[in-house]
Amino acid sequence: MDVGAAVPVAAIMSGPANYANQTVSGTARVAQVVSDRGFWIEDGGQRVFAVIDEPKPEIKNIRAGQTVRLDGAQVMTNASQVPGQLEAQTQQAIQNQSAFLYVRAANIFITQTAS
Repeated sequence: MDVGAAVPVAAIMSGPANYANQTVSGTARVAQVVSDRGFWIEDGGQRVFAVIDEPKPEIKNIRAGQTVRLDGAQVMTNASQVPGQLEAQTQQAIQNQSAFLYVRAANIFITQTAS
C-alpha cells in the first residue's frame, strides 16, 4: 500500500463493519491528543480515534496539527478488543465509537510538524 495515501477515515467511519479487524496504513492530520495512548486523526472533515499499543516517550511529541503516518493500524469496533488496561481518557474516547484504530507505537511516524 502507498503509505503516502491518506488513512481512509471517511470510509472506515461510514462502513466500520467492512473494515473490522483489517489493517490500514497512511497519513492523517492529528486533530486532538487526548492522552499518552490516544489521539484523534481527521481527513475530509471526518475523524477516527487512534489508540497506541503502549505509552512511549516519543509519542508524547505528537501534537494537534501535525501529520502522522500510521503503518499497519488495526481497525477495531469494540473497546473490549484492546489488550491490556487503558487509562480513563482513552477508554472514554473509544467507548461509543463504531470504529477506532489500534496501532503499535513503533509504527507511528510524525511526517510534518504543526504550523
